[in-house]
Amino acid sequence: SDPVVSGQSMYDLITTDLRTELKSVSVPISVLWVYPPKAQMTEEQMAGLYRASYANVPDAELTRIPDSYHLIMFDAPERFQRELAEFLDDENER
Repeated sequence: SDPVVSGQSMYDLITTDLRTELKSVSVPISVLWVYPPKAQMTEEQMAGLYRASYANVPDAELTRIPDSYHLIMFDAPERFQRELAEFLDDENER
């Protein structure tokens, strides 16, 4: 990767807050999240952070995935596949 492009994209990612824009999302959202073992907050605080972050999305479904770290699809592949299949099945029923 080009270091300038990589640096700019990282800067844009960490300085852009799109939470207020989430209210305009008109499709269902499913958020899978984790609680890392060395987190600097309690699990309840982390759950509250996710709830607050997606508060503008009335139909957002937040699901904590235990025994996983940052990359759920690698840390808990069976659970990830199950959650994804359920989400897609639910969408096909709508």
